[in-house]
Amino acid sequence: MPTASSSASTSLGEIDIDKELRLPREVAPSTTDTENANPGVSELADAPVPPDGGVKAWTQVFGSFFLFFASWGFVNSFGVYQNYYATEHLKGTPASNISWIGSIQAFLLMFVGVLTGPLYDKGYFKQLACTGTVLVVLGIMMTSISTTYWQVLLSQGICIGLGTGFLFIPSVAVIAGYFTMKRSFATGLGSTGGSVGGIVYSVAFRSMVDKIGFGWATRVLGFMTLILLICSISIMKPLQYPAGPRSLFLPRAFKNLSYTFTAVAIMITFMGLYIPYFYIQGYAAELIGLEKGLSYQLLTIMNVASIFGRTIPTIVADRVGPINTMIPSAVGTAIMGFAWVGG
Repeated sequence: MPTASSSASTSLGEIDIDKELRLPREVAPSTTDTENANPGVSELADAPVPPDGGVKAWTQVFGSFFLFFASWGFVNSFGVYQNYYATEHLKGTPASNISWIGSIQAFLLMFVGVLTGPLYDKGYFKQLACTGTVLVVLGIMMTSISTTYWQVLLSQGICIGLGTGFLFIPSVAVIAGYFTMKRSFATGLGSTGGSVGGIVYSVAFRSMVDKIGFGWATRVLGFMTLILLICSISIMKPLQYPAGPRSLFLPRAFKNLSYTFTAVAIMITFMGLYIPYFYIQGYAAELIGLEKGLSYQLLTIMNVASIFGRTIPTIVADRVGPINTMIPSAVGTAIMGFAWVGG
């Protein structure tokens, strides 16, 4: 991800830019000349060893699942809100304007990681997770009472976007501290929370909105999110030592061309990734003429399919590397995107 966080870069599996840039922590004075000559040896000896499994490690995956559920899950469900806003709640507002709500939300989810990555490395996991929880739940509740475009943009786009940004890096980095050989699989398993969350949020909202109205349907989702995030934070505990002194932004990190090209490539990939999530329902119903009930199911089908996409490739990634796995996946996604345009 485009962040200086060592945890996030380690989760990519191949590039650990922060490992090269981080200032060494103070090491207790040694009584031997060998240790004095090689302070890094003492530092490595004191570092916690990832168990790469066990009850505590898999419990962190379980907790990460719900962090993904509340962050990526809400972003993945925006398509149902996009369609509802365009046809009901914000009727008359251009679809392109409405899509800015989800676009800002998704942008902040990733961009805030530039700041939260270094803060996580300094040991502020609880503060980040609690701040994210407050912002996400507050944003959902404010969305439930919003009646105009700008109110929805501020609450759902900006407030929830900031909150999910605070939750994203911890949801990935905690797992990275507990796994080595199984890291890609464990991270992928935790990330399925984003797919399951997208299914639950979209199906729940669609089934409740006609019965209890937009306000209460959204508030129910807010209360559910609050409970899940509290449970998640209560069981998660990073297995790491805080990083040494460092700034929140490291310009010299971009001198490493492998890191820079990877960050730019992932950024470009995500630029087009969420277009189907926003527009699939409206496109199917209005342009193709698909039956309304079936068009509503398309977003759910996409999220169900992404569960397999978040788990099966990670098994391959642990063997051939995450980047080598991402390349054919990105190419395949691009081909399907052009096929959609042609349809």
